[in-house]
Amino acid sequence: MNRSDRIFLPDLSFDARVGVLPGESDLPQELSACLEIQLDLGTAAATDAIDQTFDYRRIPEILAGASAQGPCDLLETLAGRILTAILEDRRVQAAGVRLAKRSLPLGPRCGPVSVELWRRTEPT
Repeated sequence: MNRSDRIFLPDLSFDARVGVLPGESDLPQELSACLEIQLDLGTAAATDAIDQTFDYRRIPEILAGASAQGPCDLLETLAGRILTAILEDRRVQAAGVRLAKRSLPLGPRCGPVSVELWRRTEPT
């Protein structure tokens, strides 16, 4: 059965060193993240067993691990690191992440900058 069950984590924040502007990645800056993880949640719903779902208690560790890999110029790179870690769980069919800088790198008239990446696993 092909399911479109999803886990949403809509309002996360963490610190990372990211940016191309001079000095922008010298210090960690606060980022916001929204994650969506698609997998079959039918067994978890029926059994109430944490080992039958993606354990989202791991998300802070995943965000910290992506940040700990070192500074990057692009939000896209950091988003890719996060998705790679989430997709290591073979039950995950697809995942998406939206990252936003809480700072205003383009000035107050432009607001925050964000990117969104989606990755789907290959069917086995």
